[in-house]
Amino acid sequence: EEVRAAAFEALPAADSKRAASALSTVLAQQAVAAELLVAYLEALGDEPTEGATAIALGLLSHESADVRDEAAWVLSVNAAEYPEPQRVLAALLVEPDASVRARLFSALGTKASGDAVQVLELAQREEAISVRVAGYQALAQMASANPSGQAGRLFDASVVPELSANALNAPEYSIRYGAFLALRMARTAGAATAIGRLATEASDQRIADAATAATQ
Repeated sequence: EEVRAAAFEALPAADSKRAASALSTVLAQQAVAAELLVAYLEALGDEPTEGATAIALGLLSHESADVRDEAAWVLSVNAAEYPEPQRVLAALLVEPDASVRARLFSALGTKASGDAVQVLELAQREEAISVRVAGYQALAQMASANPSGQAGRLFDASVVPELSANALNAPEYSIRYGAFLALRMARTAGAATAIGRLATEASDQRIADAATAATQ
């Protein structure tokens, strides 16, 4: 299996479409060990690959969290390929692993703008701040496509205050910076105001400098 995985990992560099086709064939013909599936998916996750989305969507219900995690990553890399986000949203509703849910949020892309209310609700029910921020980044992407639309209004009314507090006060730098990134991604009026505050109020100079750069 190690030899097969190594051989497959070499395929995308030569022919990404062939790599996806090869994995589809393998999945159709036989059961594949989780470790091998992870290696296959990692090989598809470096860049957008035609056919990868269909494979990844089919693996979102796999029994292995590692497989589901890599499948979600492949979807995030190929977010522009699939026409609607309903299967990703459905997976978010039932996914038991928080790290997988974080990656599923990143796979939604701007096409989920029509489901902004549900995305907000899913993000707000997360207990882990890192996963909540991932959900808010997903909503920020939707808002950026139309800052004055529904997603933008929801973001400013319901998300900006929490992100601002996290960017200022979260104990981990990764959370502070992730919150700042969500604000920067959104391009809404409320986010712009919050970034201006971060530039002058953030005690973490890295956040203050990033916010200052974002306002210029």
